[in-house]
Amino acid sequence: MEKLKRALAGFAACAVTASAAGCTSSTDYCITANGEKINVGIYINFLLNEMTNQMYTMYYNGTVTDLSECFDQEIDGVDFKTYVKEAAMDDVKNLAAVEAKFDELELTLSDEDQEELDESVASAWESEEYYEYEGISEESLTRCYEYSYKYQAIFDYYYAEGGIEEVEESEIEDFLSENYIRYKLISIAKSTEEDEDTAEEEDAASLALFEGYLEEAQSLTFEEFDTIIDEYDAYQEELEAEEEEDEESDEDSSDDSSEDDSSSEEDSSSDSEEDSSSEDESEETSEGDTSSEDESEETSVASADEESSDEDSDESDTSSEDESSEDSSEDDSSSDEDSSEDSDEDSDSDDEDSEDEDEEEDEYANESMLNYSDYVDEDSDYYDEDYTAMIDEMLSADYGEATIYEDDDYYYLFVTADVLEREDYIEDNKDTLLDEMKGEDFEDLLADWVDAMDISENTKATKKYTVQKVYDRQEEYYDE
Repeated sequence: MEKLKRALAGFAACAVTASAAGCTSSTDYCITANGEKINVGIYINFLLNEMTNQMYTMYYNGTVTDLSECFDQEIDGVDFKTYVKEAAMDDVKNLAAVEAKFDELELTLSDEDQEELDESVASAWESEEYYEYEGISEESLTRCYEYSYKYQAIFDYYYAEGGIEEVEESEIEDFLSENYIRYKLISIAKSTEEDEDTAEEEDAASLALFEGYLEEAQSLTFEEFDTIIDEYDAYQEELEAEEEEDEESDEDSSDDSSEDDSSSEEDSSSDSEEDSSSEDESEETSEGDTSSEDESEETSVASADEESSDEDSDESDTSSEDESSEDSSEDDSSSDEDSSEDSDEDSDSDDEDSEDEDEEEDEYANESMLNYSDYVDEDSDYYDEDYTAMIDEMLSADYGEATIYEDDDYYYLFVTADVLEREDYIEDNKDTLLDEMKGEDFEDLLADWVDAMDISENTKATKKYTVQKVYDRQEEYYDE
């Protein structure tokens, strides 16, 4: 398991490019694009990226328990190695096309982008030893990072503000209206009890709770639905506190039981010892009282000494308290003014902190904006029949109308609102929205650019640097 964790960590760190070091001249490039050689290290990098992503997916969804098992799997009906190899080669071709188009359009990166790029490369290159073991050069690392920045620059050239195909504000608003839903929601899980009667009782209680919230929500606006959310949060916190108390009570009860058993055993043992001791003392007393009288006299003397010592101690303590009281009085007097000043400063500081908190408070914290288009598209990888049914229910509800919905596992109480009332949303999320609107169009453009290039694969290099080899090198590095 430790080896697996280290391997996963290593894969995560290598989501950057490689450039083959120490390769022969016939395998130091993976393709030629319009006569330009593309370093084989870039191909290795994309192999690593795709392999890592697929392995992570398979491991965390439970398809495999060890990364090596991925090589026996298929992805979309294609064996693992072939899928990763083809995906990596597509990425290399896209990189070549993006670099060529960037130069053709005579674009440059902004100072801000260049600074971010340099910082990213420098940070990644701190793992120089690992990259060099895989054949990674800093030059190729930089080139791969540049790819993402150049991709975005070209995208903006077409679709961002001032672009040759600029997306107008009205188009974005239409896209929001047609594809987004704005809502607030609370949910409670249905019972998982195996006993049907118990499960029915628990579900009835949960439904009754939400029906009570529903009645209360009828008189509330979308914004005021936060009141319901706050009530439900408080209810959940109370339940958690009660569960913790019950657990602690059970633990205490268990501890008390153990202590009682232990105490009973000790008492039994003590009684036995006392009986034995009593018999011994009786025998000693019958042999002679002289020893007893001597002990009594010694005890009296010891008591007297202790009383004398206690009196001295009391006097000393009293004197010390008096002196301390005087010192304290003087200190209090001298610090009153300082304390008053500090109090005023603290008060001012608290007021400032309170103002900052109010300014930073997110008024939209309890609501969600969701692009639901992929979830209701049966051809999409994200399609889910149950989720689609719930979204349909949300879309059919009137704005501000609280509604209860249930599926096999949960009860939901939700309320929706007009997405266009979020005037801040377009401005704050414009890049994301543009990507959702024009991402596929741009990918189509990129595919056309790739097709228009004269690209030739160097099979000597791609046969040498296989998915298996990249994985084995990874393992070797972490085993050393």
